Amino acid sequence: MDLFKQAFSSDYDSIQPYIFDITKDEIKSENKADVIYASTVLMHIKRTEQYKSAIKNLITGANKYLVIQDHYLLHDY
Repeated sequence: MDLFKQAFSSDYDSIQPYIFDITKDEIKSENKADVIYASTVLMHIKRTEQYKSAIKNLITGANKYLVIQDHYLLHDY
């Protein structure tokens, strides 16, 4: 968050963090974003159904774009 504050100081105060369990919870409509960036998040989910749920929740949580940077080859599903 410190890096974000340095890079985007004029926007920092208007952005609120949204913390939730991506494997269980859908992103609420009031918290959806035009762009979601997920970096090395999914590779740590080792259970098939939770992994699929996380993917679904990321996809449905983005209004326009979803960028996933991950090591998907760690999974065989």
